[in-house]
Amino acid sequence: MKKFKFGLVLAALVITSTLAYGQDVKLSAPGVFPIVDKPITLRALVPQRLAGIPDWATNKTTLFMEKLTGIHIEFDVAPDFVQAVNLAIASGDLPDLIFSGPINSTDIMKYGPKGIFVPLNSYIEKQGVNTKKMFQSDPWIKSVQTTPDGNIYGLPMINDDVHSMYGQKIWINQVWLDKLKLKMPTTTEEFYKVLKAFKTQDPNGNGLADEIPYTGAPKAFHGSIPGAVMNAFLPIAYARNGMYLDKGAVKSSFVQEAYREGLLFHAKLYAEGLIDPAAFSQTIEQIRQGNEGGTEPIFGVAGGSWWSEFSINGGPTGRYKQYVMVPPLTGPKGVKTSSYAPGFTRDTFVITKANKYPEATFKWADYLMSAEGGWNSAFGPESIGWKKAAPGSIGINGKPALFERMAAQEATNFNWGFNGPMFQPQALRTAERRAEGEDIWLASKLMTRLVGEMNAKMVGVKPADAQLMPLVYLTDKQASEIRLVETSLIALINESAVRFVTGSLSIDKDWNDYLANLKKAGIDKWLALYQDAYTSQYGKK
Repeated sequence: MKKFKFGLVLAALVITSTLAYGQDVKLSAPGVFPIVDKPITLRALVPQRLAGIPDWATNKTTLFMEKLTGIHIEFDVAPDFVQAVNLAIASGDLPDLIFSGPINSTDIMKYGPKGIFVPLNSYIEKQGVNTKKMFQSDPWIKSVQTTPDGNIYGLPMINDDVHSMYGQKIWINQVWLDKLKLKMPTTTEEFYKVLKAFKTQDPNGNGLADEIPYTGAPKAFHGSIPGAVMNAFLPIAYARNGMYLDKGAVKSSFVQEAYREGLLFHAKLYAEGLIDPAAFSQTIEQIRQGNEGGTEPIFGVAGGSWWSEFSINGGPTGRYKQYVMVPPLTGPKGVKTSSYAPGFTRDTFVITKANKYPEATFKWADYLMSAEGGWNSAFGPESIGWKKAAPGSIGINGKPALFERMAAQEATNFNWGFNGPMFQPQALRTAERRAEGEDIWLASKLMTRLVGEMNAKMVGVKPADAQLMPLVYLTDKQASEIRLVETSLIALINESAVRFVTGSLSIDKDWNDYLANLKKAGIDKWLALYQDAYTSQYGKK
C-alpha cells in the first residue's frame, strides 16, 4: 500500500505500477466469477479513511473482493484525495482506477472528453449486469450519471437511507404531550398551541418556568431554525441550496412569498418566547448538555435528523427515549411536504486510460452494484459483517427480511462502508431484520426505530419529482463563476433568515431590501449558471 507524500518534488511522486501488462487474460461471462482466468493486479487511488479503514490492503472487504474476482488491488492512499487526483493527472502517473472518493464533476467534464477517464457505456452493455438493472429500475439515475456529451464516466454510490434523505425533522417530547393530554400536532396552528402549552403549563413538573419549547443547533445535522417547519409553507431543498424546478426553470425558494410567510410564522414563535434564543448559536455539545443536565428535561421540541443531535443516545438520563418524530406539518395554505434529497453521490468509481484491463475492472465494480455486493462493501463480507435473514424474520420495512447485520468482531478494517460504488435503494436498505423490544435502542439497531418512524410518518411526503433540482455537471468556467457567488449568497440568505426570525430585521419593512441585496449578491447570475448546466445535461423540459 502506497501513500502520497505531498511537498516533495513532482518526480518523487511518480510511483511505478505493479501491473504486469500484456498478459493474455480471458474474462468470464457476465455475472460469473472469478472475473479473470489468471490473477491480475490493478493500481487504485483511494482516499485515506483512518477511522474505518486503517489499512486498505488487509481490509476484510478488500480480501474478499480479491478472492471473488481474481483481481488484486494495490492501493495508493491519499490523505488529500482531491490534490492526489490532480497530481496524478498533471504528472501523467495515472492509477488504473479511482474509487471510494467521488471525482469532482468539473474534472469529469474536463478529463472525460480528453480520454483520461474511460467512458463506461460499452462496458455497461457488455458486463453491466447490475448496473443495467439499476438503470432499468430507475432511469433517472442514468440521466443524472450521464454527462452532456452522452457518456457515463463513473458509477454512483446510491444509499437510500431514508432518515438522511428526509433529513430535516423535528422531535417532540412524548412524555410532555402525554402529561398535558395533548395530541401530536399535525398543523402549524396546532404546533403553535403545543409550544404555548409547553411554555406555560410546567410539563416537566418541577414548578419552575424553565421549559424551552423549541430549540436547535446550527451545526447539528438538520438542527437549524428555521428548518423542517418551513416545509409547511413551501418545500426547501437545503441540500441543493434552496433550488427547485418550475417547469424546467431553475428557481430559488428563498425569494418566494411562501418563504416570507414561513419566516413570519417563525418570527411569531420567537416573539412569544417559544423559540430558544440559543438555537441560533449553540454547539451540539451545548444543546446536548442542556437536555441532559439538570434534574428534569427542559426541551419540548428540537430539530435534527435524529435524537442524538440534541441528546446523548444511550445516555444515563434516558431522555433520548422520550422524543418521537413530528410528522410533516400542514401549513395555513394546505402545504405539507419535506426537504427531500436523494441519497446519490456520483462518480465514486472511474477507470483511467492507463488501465490495460478496463472491461475486467468495470466488471469488478459492477459486482458492487448488486445487493450482496453492496452489503459486502458497506458492512463487511458475509458471515463477518452480515448474514442472510432467517426464514420468517421481518425487515425494518415490514416485509420479509433479506439480511441481518452482525456485531463487529473487530473495531475497524472489516468493511469499506458507504463510500464507493453501490446501489442500495430503499427496498434493500430497509430489508434489514428489524430489532425488537429494548434492542431498538442498541447502536447497531437504530435503523429499526429511525426508519420505522420515517415509514410511518414521512416517507413519500415530498415535492413532486418534476420540482426536484437534480445534480448537474459543471464546466470549469461555470464552477468558477458559481464559487465567486455561492458562498456569500448562501451566507446572506442564512444570516437574513435568523435576523428576520429574531426581529433584528422587520419582515414587513425590510423584505424588499432583502430581495434587492440578493440581487446585488448575484442570485440571478447564480441561478442562470445552474440553469445553463441543467439545460445542457437534461435538455429543455
